[in-house]
Parts: sequence; C-alpha cells; structure tokens
Amino acid sequence: MPRFWGYISNGQYSIGCTGQTVYVYDSKGTELAKFKDIKYGYTPLFSPNGEKFVVKSTEGRLAIYSLTEMRLLKKFRFTKDDGGQDYNMCFSPDGTLFYNVEVHPKPGKPGRITFSIGIYETDNFTLLKHLFLNDTAIDPIAVEWDTESNTLYILAKYKQEDEHNSAVVAILEEGTLCDPYRISKKEYEFYRGYLHTAGMGFTKQSKEWSSLKYLGYDLDKVQSESHALSELWLKHALLEHAKGN
Repeated sequence: MPRFWGYISNGQYSIGCTGQTVYVYDSKGTELAKFKDIKYGYTPLFSPNGEKFVVKSTEGRLAIYSLTEMRLLKKFRFTKDDGGQDYNMCFSPDGTLFYNVEVHPKPGKPGRITFSIGIYETDNFTLLKHLFLNDTAIDPIAVEWDTESNTLYILAKYKQEDEHNSAVVAILEEGTLCDPYRISKKEYEFYRGYLHTAGMGFTKQSKEWSSLKYLGYDLDKVQSESHALSELWLKHALLEHAKGN
C-alpha cells in the first residue's frame, strides 16, 4: 500500500492521499479507483451522506469526487495564494453547505495575506460567500460543526493583539462570532495542530510532521482522545460562569 499523508475511512470506503494520487478502497481494502487530478492533495473529507468526498491541496485547490459514480465531479482553485492552504474544512450536518478555511492575498498589499471562510453549496460547489475576507479584526483559523447541537464553532485570532492572548473559540452564527472566549496560546497551538493532523487521519506521515510532535505531545495518546472545538468552548463557558458566581 502507498505511503499516505491523508487516510480516512467511513466504514464503507477508505480514501488515501499521497499528495499526487488519490486512492479509493472498499471496506475489505480492495482498490476501487485512483485519481491523479490534484497535486499536493493531502486532506480528504467525506460528505455526511457518504456519496461524495473532497480533497484539498496545499496550493489552494479543491477536488470533489462522486463515490457512487467513482469519478471527478469538479476541480477548482479557491485562491490565488498557492502555499500553506492546509487549514481545515467541514460540511454542515445536512451536507448542503461546505465550509473551507482559506488564505487569500491581501488586496493592494503584495506579500500580505488574509484569512476567510469560503461557504459553498454542495450541489455543484458554487461559492455562496466569504466570511471575514476583508475583516480588519478577525482571522478565522478553523471551523467545526457539532452535529448533536447543530452548532458551528470557530477557532479564530484577533489581529493586532498580543500573540499570548489573541485567540478565541466561539459560536459562528450568520457570519458573526457569538459568545467568544479567550483561550491561551498553548490551547490555540494545540487545537490548530490537532485539527490539521486529525483532518489527515493521524497517518504515520502526518504525525511525523505534525506541529504537535514538535510541541512535545504524544501523538498516539492525542489520537485516542476527543478534542472537539465544542468541548473547548464549553470548558471556557463554564469557567466564565464560575467566575460570575
């Protein structure tokens, strides 16, 4: 079997990404298809109904595949910035919307970048809107749906603030941060590294290059634990409530 940077399974299918080739396997490990449509594609993601999957490349491209037809449905470039596009992505629980954390060149400022969340409808992956693209205060770093509460959580940083106290976890509603709670630099670095490595399925390759390894974390232990943004938000909500009492 190839050396995979990204490898995920949903019980029926497994998707493996080498960076140059995308492989699809059935539940028994039989190869069903392989695609060479996207370079530097390391991060795969199943749609909630399991009929599609998305592969994201670090050079700013998305490739969407059908698992029922075993073919490429669409490929496009979502940014003109072609490096470091390794931030996370997620579907809404009903599968109708796709959220992608993106890095874009800053208009009129060569060499500068700005973060955004691209929201796409999933019938044909047409862009609906960007959140925070020209925001002067917030850089979104990660998004994650909690399916039980049907709530979208966001990890973000305030611009132009001390790096030791600039990160927040919040609920994202209609493009607005609701109930944001400040988190420590250590928490921010952990969750950023965790979501990146988890998105690639904690493969041997991804763990070898994970920022968590260089921060001194035991990757096997981290992999066995739950680290949802909803849990981080609830932790700080309860701490804030305790302070108020």
